[in-house]
Amino acid sequence: MDATKKEREMLRWVQEDVLMSALQQEDYLKTHGRDGWLLAAEDRAFPLHDRFFLPARWLSCAGSPCALAGEARPGECYAFQLALYAPEGLNGVRLTGRGFCGELTCINAGGCDCLGRPFSRLVSAEPGRVQPLWFYLLLPDGFRGEICGEIEAAPEGKPSKTAKIYLKVQGEPLPRHGDDEPWRQSRLRWLNSTIAQDDGITRPFIPLSREGQAIRSLGHRVFLGPNGLPNRIESFLDKSVTSISRTPRPVLAAPFSFTLQMPQEHSGSETPLSFTKENAGIVCWQAQRQMGAVDICTEAAMEYDGYQEYRITLFAREETPLQDVRLTIPFHPEAARYWMGLGEQGGFRKKELDWKWDTSLNQDTLWMGDVNAGLMLRLHDRYYEKPYMLIYYHYHPLVLPEGWGNGGLGGVRVREEEGRVILEAYSGPRLLHKGESLSFDFDLALTPAKPIDLAEHWHDRYYHDLPASLGEVSASGANIINIHHGKALNPFINTPYFETEALAQYVQECHKRGIRVKIYDTVKEISVRTPEFWALRSLGDEVIPHSYETGSSFQGSIPEADGWLQRYLGENYLTAWRQMVNDGPYQDEPEISVVAAPMSRLNNFFLEGLRWLLEQTGIDGLYFDDTAFTRSIMKRIRKLLDRSHPRCSLDLHSWNYYKDNTVDDSRLAGWGNSMNLYIDEIPFLDRLWFGEGFNYDVPPDSWLIEMSGIPFGIMAEMLQDGGNIWRGMVYGMANRMPNPKNPSGLWALWDRFRMADAVPIGWWDPDCPIKTGHPQVKATLYRQAHQCLLALASWSPREERVALAIDYEALGLDREKARLSIPEIPGFQQALPYQKGEELLVPAGQGFILLLDEQTKG
Repeated sequence: MDATKKEREMLRWVQEDVLMSALQQEDYLKTHGRDGWLLAAEDRAFPLHDRFFLPARWLSCAGSPCALAGEARPGECYAFQLALYAPEGLNGVRLTGRGFCGELTCINAGGCDCLGRPFSRLVSAEPGRVQPLWFYLLLPDGFRGEICGEIEAAPEGKPSKTAKIYLKVQGEPLPRHGDDEPWRQSRLRWLNSTIAQDDGITRPFIPLSREGQAIRSLGHRVFLGPNGLPNRIESFLDKSVTSISRTPRPVLAAPFSFTLQMPQEHSGSETPLSFTKENAGIVCWQAQRQMGAVDICTEAAMEYDGYQEYRITLFAREETPLQDVRLTIPFHPEAARYWMGLGEQGGFRKKELDWKWDTSLNQDTLWMGDVNAGLMLRLHDRYYEKPYMLIYYHYHPLVLPEGWGNGGLGGVRVREEEGRVILEAYSGPRLLHKGESLSFDFDLALTPAKPIDLAEHWHDRYYHDLPASLGEVSASGANIINIHHGKALNPFINTPYFETEALAQYVQECHKRGIRVKIYDTVKEISVRTPEFWALRSLGDEVIPHSYETGSSFQGSIPEADGWLQRYLGENYLTAWRQMVNDGPYQDEPEISVVAAPMSRLNNFFLEGLRWLLEQTGIDGLYFDDTAFTRSIMKRIRKLLDRSHPRCSLDLHSWNYYKDNTVDDSRLAGWGNSMNLYIDEIPFLDRLWFGEGFNYDVPPDSWLIEMSGIPFGIMAEMLQDGGNIWRGMVYGMANRMPNPKNPSGLWALWDRFRMADAVPIGWWDPDCPIKTGHPQVKATLYRQAHQCLLALASWSPREERVALAIDYEALGLDREKARLSIPEIPGFQQALPYQKGEELLVPAGQGFILLLDEQTKG
């Protein structure tokens, strides 16, 4: 349903409630706060938000504040509040419900976390602060009648109190439990959802299979050793990363090893590797061994995209000094041509690396590989927490792993040795005390996780805005619209649950024209216009993390927004995105958000919201402007999209975390590599948009690794200032509409040439049949049976003369009949006369597209 007047008023600028004065509150507590504390019931229509003062309307309410009367419909998820208040605070409050028909839940007292794990906790109230408790009662569809329920609240050291809840349930059953009407607050139950929390696989992957100790995924095979670690890893992606080859490529030169270095040699023993879980989506195993007085337990899992998680736990039966703990990965040198991470920008690998832990930097990951065979290592422990993203990193940085970090003694080294490239993670010396356990956890990502879907890439073209007319979109050649927030159909940053009737109609109109529609949505921030905002705020710092700094905003000052935040949230928030809504019913109203915790139940809420949007509006996917959640959430998102309809898609835009050229402090975001930060989520994405703050003057090898997506099985587009259109085509990258560097002419050429039928052969492939003969001028070939498209671009600061060397035999073309031409491409290049064998004059930083085919006699 479209937003009703009542719902829109909920989203309007929050009106300040009239609050009790300090004297009135003191008198109220004397009357109703016997035993030194107050319990009060409140309707869902009046969310409690002031943390210090009670609402003045309670003064005019007759009877006990511990009673609430309301009306509900059969099947409704009915929400209400209780409030705790005590000048000296309350601890360990136990809540017990009685007499309710249906499932009663207090979101403050527990639920199901974003990893699907149930939890419970006692609630408390800080001294002199109001603590709202939000409940929902899920009523059966067939129940009609009256409910007289009660909730007993029993704090530690104080007499308990009981709230009475009277409900009259009548009328027709409420569709979807009331979720279509946000004012009902029924969506609070979404916080505890386990939707898509299963081992199902997503496209284009296939079920895992196992033969002995070898596990096969779509693109890789992993052979396990008796210690539970990889002995051999093979990649089956072909050199173009577009299909699965029958001939595997080795990633390792020798097996993994995990060793304990002790002052004296100790004998060891091991038990056979055993598999503990096997299905289409995941295979789990474990291995155990002993070294001296230390038990070593390895528990691991591999998922259907090849991603692996390892937990190695040491348990000391006696006090044991360790000189070092080392994980050694010997790479095949040809599968370690490039690297990225641990302070190194993506590109050609250097000979050595000596890196130490520093949690002021968002660095815990190193990827090494070639374009069609690579491996990422991420080091952590069981206490790992997802850091904050963007400019908020320093508010919640990496937690130093107790095992690998070892108080700063640990690190990572890379060296070349005896025809191998050795990656070695070490922890340094320590003493294991008797009975102590210590974990050394790490993840592995096998790259590329999947073949590139070239047909999808060349077909899907983005219009990244809400256009004035759909004719404008079709005329440009675009066929996907991304609706950003701040627009009439999607007014707030992560509350796209209003104006849904209008959005659904718009989607239908677009579908009639062959245009798909995706919307901006996010959970790294949360809009203060979210109807459930105050309920989420009642959860302490679970969803809206506390900070004793007011944060910073890259949007500048919006006085009414800043004043509102300071008035209602005090010091406990981090300011996120702020702007004025551009158009629609909320035009010229402030849009304000605060930072959201990455791994909270807000992710469950988000996933249920996505399901609801897919059902109600028919949207074709989501656009992410960076994300804060983890891989587990991205997998669930992908499952929901795949289960909705097969053309749903996800694209991700990223800011440059490695170095932001717009600020003086280049470590503001932790100096991490964007591709590494998302490497475990890329298998579930359809397109990258790298990106904001990226420098398109970096060398070609950095383009390949940091921006193109090709070594990771995905294609990308350019963002910052439209990118460099000539260099972009070397990697199959264009930009998006609307854009001064209009890609429409390039898109039209793709259609004429039938790019979806062409196989790319990049400059990085030693067998590329076209060479430029100049180290700063690169060429990528897009090959069909009897014609080729050549994308050529220069990284030189001056004009260069280039003589193309073409292996016509390798291309299957007749040298005598072959011809080269430079066609007209609006917005890209003018047609130029060119004869085969002539030198090309390539302007500084620019390039050409050439067509190569065979002349036929007319």
